[in-house]
Amino acid sequence: MLFMAHKETRTLIPMGDSIGITLPFSWLNYHNSKPGDKVEIITHGITAEIKLLNKNNGGVENGKEGSD
Repeated sequence: MLFMAHKETRTLIPMGDSIGITLPFSWLNYHNSKPGDKVEIITHGITAEIKLLNKNNGGVENGKEGSD
């Protein structure tokens, strides 16, 4: 399945002693994501990639157990 790239600007939000961002509702809705779902964040210099962990295989992504 092919997905069209989407670019959107988000603002960093203070969250206690940390900083967070929100994800686009349309993207979350499309992937049927809910609060508490796990994501994986991969950083490459100034770029960050966010992957939803597969909800249908018990948290196993690419043959590796998810870690908490």
